[in-house]
Amino acid sequence: MGRLAIPAATVAALLVILPVAISAFDCGPAIRQLVPCLPYVTDGSDSPSTNCCNGVKTVSDMVKDRSDRQTLCECLMKDKDKIPNLDMERIQGLPANCGVQVDFPIGPNINCSTIPATFTLETELIQLIIY
Repeated sequence: MGRLAIPAATVAALLVILPVAISAFDCGPAIRQLVPCLPYVTDGSDSPSTNCCNGVKTVSDMVKDRSDRQTLCECLMKDKDKIPNLDMERIQGLPANCGVQVDFPIGPNINCSTIPATFTLETELIQLIIY
């Protein structure tokens, strides 16, 4: 009976820990969802495409907590200078132009580590003023 208790406890511990490890935010799928937005944020298309807006909505739904917001921010900021003709004003307005309310600030010089646990318009304005 004692021999079964240790493996059962180990399995129980893994069942608690494993979902946390699996649920870590993955930038790859998020970035792929936003690829259709490139013509709008680089070439000056009149409006974001339906595929772009669907991607923005999907990414917004993927972001569940502060850690996810920070990870997504870091992924997006890491390569922003490698994209020619990137229009940061269009990026900032992209969620609104797609009818998507995001709960994290968007800005050209955002410090991803300062993204708040909760988001309000006030926190976005503060972030944009500070950075």
